[in-house]
Amino acid sequence: MPLQSKSKIVTFRLTDEEFQQFKTVCDANGMRSVSEVARFAIESVIHGDIALPEAQLRAQLRQLDDKVAVLDRKVEDIVQRLGK
Repeated sequence: MPLQSKSKIVTFRLTDEEFQQFKTVCDANGMRSVSEVARFAIESVIHGDIALPEAQLRAQLRQLDDKVAVLDRKVEDIVQRLGK
């Protein structure tokens, strides 16, 4: 990540366990700070590399809708064949 001057501040609270997880990710990936971990995570969401749970759910629902539509067509085809 290129070094750029940061002028905005975002503050959020973490539990001790969450903070330790941030530090573990930071250390394991050679990041300089937990802030860098947080920025990387947010940038990943913004760029679509990581889907938020709601987006994942919407995508899964679309897939399910598609599969139900395919099944519906197949059942309709079977019913028509049996009716002849």
